Amino acid sequence: VRRIAGNGVDVVLNSLAGEAMERSIACLRPFGRFIELGKRDYVTNTHIGLRPFRKNLSYFGIDLAQLISNRPDVGARVYEEVMARFADGRFKPLPHSVFEADNIAEAFHLMQHSSHVGKIVVRRPRDGSVRAANKPLTIDTNGTHIVTGAFGGFGMETVKWLAERGARHMVLIGRSGAGTPDAKNLLRNLADRGIKVLADRCDVTDLRALERLFEKIGTTMPPVAGVIHAAMVLDDAIVKNLDQDRFHRVLAPKVTGAENLDLVTRGQPLDYFVLFSSVTTMIGNPGQGNYVAANAYLEGLARRRRREGLPALAIGWGPITDVGAVARSDKLLGNLKKLTGVNGMRAREALDLMVQAMEQPGDVPDLAVLTISPNDGSFRAGRLPVLRSPTYRYFVDAARGQSEEEAVGVDLRALVKNESPDVARRKVAGAVVTQVAHVLRCREEDVSLVRPLGEIGLDSLMALELVMNLEKCFGIDITLGGSAALSVLGVADEIIAHVTAPTSRPDPVMASLAEQHLQEVRPEQLVSATHTLEDDAVRRRVN
Repeated sequence: VRRIAGNGVDVVLNSLAGEAMERSIACLRPFGRFIELGKRDYVTNTHIGLRPFRKNLSYFGIDLAQLISNRPDVGARVYEEVMARFADGRFKPLPHSVFEADNIAEAFHLMQHSSHVGKIVVRRPRDGSVRAANKPLTIDTNGTHIVTGAFGGFGMETVKWLAERGARHMVLIGRSGAGTPDAKNLLRNLADRGIKVLADRCDVTDLRALERLFEKIGTTMPPVAGVIHAAMVLDDAIVKNLDQDRFHRVLAPKVTGAENLDLVTRGQPLDYFVLFSSVTTMIGNPGQGNYVAANAYLEGLARRRRREGLPALAIGWGPITDVGAVARSDKLLGNLKKLTGVNGMRAREALDLMVQAMEQPGDVPDLAVLTISPNDGSFRAGRLPVLRSPTYRYFVDAARGQSEEEAVGVDLRALVKNESPDVARRKVAGAVVTQVAHVLRCREEDVSLVRPLGEIGLDSLMALELVMNLEKCFGIDITLGGSAALSVLGVADEIIAHVTAPTSRPDPVMASLAEQHLQEVRPEQLVSATHTLEDDAVRRRVN
């Protein structure tokens, strides 16, 4: 550009938009040329006043893509001329920043913060630095494909998915068999498509029964090509309410079933061995300790098989919203989202993503376990302790995590001692509101002080989380019997009572025993017996 003192410039090469573009036009001297490289004003149909053009200005809109596409001969000639001038030094590159292809994240980071000058250039990958594409997944049309839990919601969708991808021989295992209308329709549809199906009520936890089934497969069907273990049972409860039977009920189908499938398929050249796990195995989920433990075993089994050179893949699924247990319970999905930040996905979307997982190299131990679950970016460390570990630092919402920590550390005894009862109650209630809003994932102003917490969405698992948060906040052990029936103010009163009247409150266990023996105590002995229980409770606390 040739500068003319006080009279503008001859040429403006522009890529700015809006007002900046209009001011650039104003910089031109008479008979100047405006060369427009940007496209934003074209797309938005920006209007330009004609007054500046009274100086015999010329406006040129340049779109090199159209030049190369519509006039390739001219485009090639111009390109060769420009590159020749760079080669002989007549042209110099404009300011720019260069990044290697394997550092493209830093390039986007620089652009995101608008801290660059000129263009950002990413070099093409060096020869040999790009891994070859994964081998596309193919379902063996001549082999037998086995699905356990095949008559559950997600299991049936998995069967349909296999059929659509070419499976022609299938063994469908379900402990309850194909007794539901949906399961019967599935079998009819598969038969209509010419797919040979063996539906069996085999219990995969029974090794001998599974061996007999595989003997039958060996004599009536082609060799086994792959196994998908989707069997599961849910029995949710907090850990203190889980006994051996409730643990076994959930662990057996997944743990024992997977172990048996591992044993009976040894020596068979499988294309795949897929185990359905859960995203809760990665981040935990209060109330599903048995389910999380069962899935953790599946993931360990997948890693063990990989180390032994056997095919294995455990997939930690997020909530499936259109079929299965979560689809039947909006409350279950809502609680999981509030607690962890994970969102749901439809079964077909999940299975299509499973294709990409199954296409990953099968000899890499670190790829034995993959988690497929969308999330809303609101993982919060205060909800699940495991999220505070370095592994999840990129998932946790740091701002929210900080605000949660700010609510911790209320000196309840000092507050009650130094403030009037009304002020102390108001401040404690404010802290309770913060924790209730945190648990319910709502705004603090939406939390009523007087409505029972159960009416505003607090269930038993949330109540447990609330108690844990309040204990951390106030630094005391808190027992809130029937917390869902209490209001915020009621909870505040209960908390203050732990400090102001520790000896006047009967121990809940002792009170329960007193109630059980109510019929055996004569009326004149009732008051004396109750006081004795309270005194015992106080002595136990002191000791």
